[in-house]
Amino acid sequence: MHRFRWSVPLAGLFLAAALCFSLSPVTPADRDVTAPLVQQTRISDRLYFGRMHPEGIVSDSEWAGFLADVVTPRFPQGLTVWSASGQWRDSASRVYREPTFVLEVVHPAQSDADAALKAIVAEYKRRFAQESVLWVRDQVNVID
Repeated sequence: MHRFRWSVPLAGLFLAAALCFSLSPVTPADRDVTAPLVQQTRISDRLYFGRMHPEGIVSDSEWAGFLADVVTPRFPQGLTVWSASGQWRDSASRVYREPTFVLEVVHPAQSDADAALKAIVAEYKRRFAQESVLWVRDQVNVID
């Protein structure tokens, strides 16, 4: 009779421990690291926007408005922006240095990104009286 009373609580303890173990969250160490990575070919477009214009400099708030109104609606899936320092030489060989914004968008080659990027460049040039925007394109491999 004593054996029966101890075995029921002991079995309950083992059952509770097993449930706790099976309900514990998965940690990064528990994930399958042998799952294959998927590599896809994409296009990376980088636009360099000089910030100097006839009235001074494109302010951070003007840039934020441009991103919100012009860029983000054309690339809602994502983009990257950073500040840089650029320089360029004019036709008289004078070197100009200016703060710059760089915008990078990675997208499938078959997308309608070209039209969107052309519209972004045209609007920046119009809005901030720019002569040009540097556009660099690379083919890249994206690994998911």
